Amino acid sequence: MEEKLKIDEDIMLLMLLIKKTMHLITGFAEILTGKDCSNECKNHYSQQIILVVERLLKLMDDIILFDKFSNDDKVELNFFDLNKVFQKLFIIYSEDVAGKDLNFICKKACSFPDSLIYSNEKMVKMMLENLIDNALKHTITGTIEFGYELIDDHYLSIYVKDTGIGIKENEKKKIFDLFYRSPEAIEKNIEGIGIGLNIVSRLAKMMDVEISLTTEHGKGSCFRLKLKRNKMAQ
Repeated sequence: MEEKLKIDEDIMLLMLLIKKTMHLITGFAEILTGKDCSNECKNHYSQQIILVVERLLKLMDDIILFDKFSNDDKVELNFFDLNKVFQKLFIIYSEDVAGKDLNFICKKACSFPDSLIYSNEKMVKMMLENLIDNALKHTITGTIEFGYELIDDHYLSIYVKDTGIGIKENEKKKIFDLFYRSPEAIEKNIEGIGIGLNIVSRLAKMMDVEISLTTEHGKGSCFRLKLKRNKMAQ
């Protein structure tokens, strides 16, 4: 009963967020149609509308996919090549990083067939996307690195680390809460609404994946996911 109430509360918060976003788009559109809006003004607010809509679509995609995972009776597991997932993400995010003062690095611990793991490819990919998105939002200059390391024959550790603003000690337990954003992120007007890390946390719980975080305020953060490599892992 308590879990259902929590889900209903989260749905209501998401609905309010979507409503707020739609009001923002409406406001931009009203400015665009105003008589005093110059060509420069129109270009600016047109770009703002595109950005807001893209964020909203990404949010809706995450919600739809997460809802599908949540409604499944059990997590579907299959063997897949982790290197292929990493390579695809590296190509996609390299375009986002292009033109920024950032080193974007992808490290793979082994080659095929050792890169085969027994897990849920879509869920692993979704966790990685949200962790990389989080790193990109909080890192202006320096390095963002994602990769994986083999722990033993049965487990591996996927990581995403950055040289961003880091997380204060008293905020470490809050960052996975739905809609939580640090005061510093709000003050610096860092993009985000506080959903990505919450999705990572929920997916990890569904998959029985351990999450760990090492961070130093002002120097960066490193998120790690401990995943099973094969059916023999207990």
